[in-house]
Amino acid sequence: MAAILWRVILAVICVVLILALIPPVCRIIGFDPSGDVLLVLKICIGGLALFYIIRGPNPPWLSA
Repeated sequence: MAAILWRVILAVICVVLILALIPPVCRIIGFDPSGDVLLVLKICIGGLALFYIIRGPNPPWLSA
């Protein structure tokens, strides 16, 4: 049970960081993301985070 809680914590932190960094990084490389592009990216990132929570490996410090 502790493994899934750690995966949830890691997934939430990563999703928040990714969603905060996508717009500025896109503007730096010259691509101004519209609302539709950001919506699709948010859905894909959320799906990947959910997949990681359900099927992801245990964190290394819990495997021992």
